[in-house]
Amino acid sequence: MSSNYFDFRLFRFSEPEKAALVWQGTGKSGILIIYNHSELAAEDRTFLENILKAVKLSPVADHVFLLGCPPGEHWPLSSICRDHAITTVYIFGTPPAQLGIRAELPLYSFTRLGDLSLLRAHALNTIREEREQNKNEKAGLLWQALKAKYL
Repeated sequence: MSSNYFDFRLFRFSEPEKAALVWQGTGKSGILIIYNHSELAAEDRTFLENILKAVKLSPVADHVFLLGCPPGEHWPLSSICRDHAITTVYIFGTPPAQLGIRAELPLYSFTRLGDLSLLRAHALNTIREEREQNKNEKAGLLWQALKAKYL
């Protein structure tokens, strides 16, 4: 039997070390925010900063890591979190399967998965656009979840 029989990758994921090359922020609060685009639009970044400021996580660049995960890109969440001391992950608009999560995560509710606390929500631009139309359902659910955790 060949010694390299299992010497291949079963799942197509980016290397966890490469995540640190593409994310922004210092993450001193152990928080990773994943969004479903390669880059955040200026209005979505402002919206996110206002949300995080309300729960005393500002300046954002000091408290969180920001990582884009557009469709078709995959990141091994468990490895990234373990390697970078991340304890809380917000997932905006990215399907959990793209992050190696094979569990159903409810929207707008913190869920424990091992040592991680995960919050899954709609895409930031979806929440922001709904809020701009004076509809606060998604923004209100997000606020309630964050308020319960931080305030």
